[in-house]
Amino acid sequence: MTLSLTRATSVALLLVCTILFSGIGRTAEPATGPAREIIALVQQGREALEAEKPHDALKLLEQAVSHPGFTNSDPAVQYFALLVASYAAEGVRNTARAYELLVAATRFPDADAELWIRRAHNAVAIGKPADAAQSLTTVAKKWPEALTDDDYNTWLVNKTVRELTKQPNLNQTRIDFINALFDGEYKTRFGSEPSYLWLTAATDAVERKDLTRAREITRRITDSSTLIAMRTDKRFDALTAADPKLFDVQAAAGRELIHAQKAVKENPRSLGAIVMFGYALYPVGQFEKMLAVADSTIAKVEKAKADKPPYDDIDDQLNWIYNHKASALRALGRWDEAAATLQAWNQSERNKEDKVSQAINLGFFYNEMGRPDDALKAIAGLEDSKGMSEYGNTQFQYVRFQAYQQLNKTSEAQAVVAWMREHQSDSRETAQDTLMEAGDVEGAAALFISRLNDLDDRADALAKIQRYAQSPRTQRLKELDGLSEALLARPDVAAAIAKYGRRETFPIYSLEF
Repeated sequence: MTLSLTRATSVALLLVCTILFSGIGRTAEPATGPAREIIALVQQGREALEAEKPHDALKLLEQAVSHPGFTNSDPAVQYFALLVASYAAEGVRNTARAYELLVAATRFPDADAELWIRRAHNAVAIGKPADAAQSLTTVAKKWPEALTDDDYNTWLVNKTVRELTKQPNLNQTRIDFINALFDGEYKTRFGSEPSYLWLTAATDAVERKDLTRAREITRRITDSSTLIAMRTDKRFDALTAADPKLFDVQAAAGRELIHAQKAVKENPRSLGAIVMFGYALYPVGQFEKMLAVADSTIAKVEKAKADKPPYDDIDDQLNWIYNHKASALRALGRWDEAAATLQAWNQSERNKEDKVSQAINLGFFYNEMGRPDDALKAIAGLEDSKGMSEYGNTQFQYVRFQAYQQLNKTSEAQAVVAWMREHQSDSRETAQDTLMEAGDVEGAAALFISRLNDLDDRADALAKIQRYAQSPRTQRLKELDGLSEALLARPDVAAAIAKYGRRETFPIYSLEF
């Protein structure tokens, strides 16, 4: 692990160097005795950290922090010692200690947005999502621009929300956090609105019967699928009736496309902007354009010299360009080419990071094509992957289940069903589909109804069952569509849908991969 001093650390270092060379801090205490000992330890710890010796650095800095005179030393020295010690603790992967040091450092007035964000990162890593939310809320209120348009911060915000969701007793903390982000004008990369978060805030406002607040929030919901979730949920009927233009799904999809085109134009070296453009093309059915963009982007990357890449984020984003190409081919009914595209990516030397998601997607493609043996080959070796999230693991298991079902390997399929029941909280939708395909229609129906009863899951459950414009279907997909319709036609399921919402037909496509 390469350690480097950030902007905040460099500023603090300059401050301490001034103290060291002048021999005096902001207080009247001369730099002798305890003060001098502490400064010497901090200086040695800083030098060890710069030399990429985090263990040595942390040992020296812990001596400084635990020194009897530390709390009475110059505040600038205390702040810097805690700051550098936190980097050292991270360097030796002692996340709990890094968190403790950051908590202490953020008590100082010099603590900036970067420090609070690092505190949030370490907090969520050690199972303290409430503190992560509080830390990020501080940033949203004091330095709102620091969270916006940054992939890492988007990940951190989403991770914090997910961890809060797992603890029902922290539900209000989650809602307060999302509302603070909204009030802080939080946006994700390329100035995009996180509509999925604003849905939670709008739901909270509706539940509190604050329609003025709900309308204010809805005006910043730009994602067409989120608007569909709201439009088909009876909780939002007062909103949709009062301002139907806000819920024009086709118009929203068009605006998203325009926004994505603008992002591509304004960020010519960003592959991430092109990925967003691809996602915007799919709902409006521009599959040929989506394919052409993917092909031209891949060609541009391949033709470029190694020392002159055309984009700054190739390692992070190129996998999604291949995924877009495969999705476009699939939507055009070119199944074999779609599978070959993902297979080529999985075998590519450029695939340095993405060893999970596209292999799983390839497995899904093969299952849809009725090629279960190839589906299992596509995901071979993933079980021990360290890059698989809890949700990703449910998708991996779902590929296995579908393949075993087609191969009539009953015992293997049932083992996955049992696993899915045990881990259904990681993806209730995937667990529901697994039970349905396994023939446990009662279990699938009960799970779907429970999702409708859940205030947080209801919108997603309703959005999933809407009727969308449809791309070509394989025989297997037609069979699965039939199972789904049969489930939805059950009297108990139909009654639950009618109680909470409705099914409509929308002239846009729903992205499946």
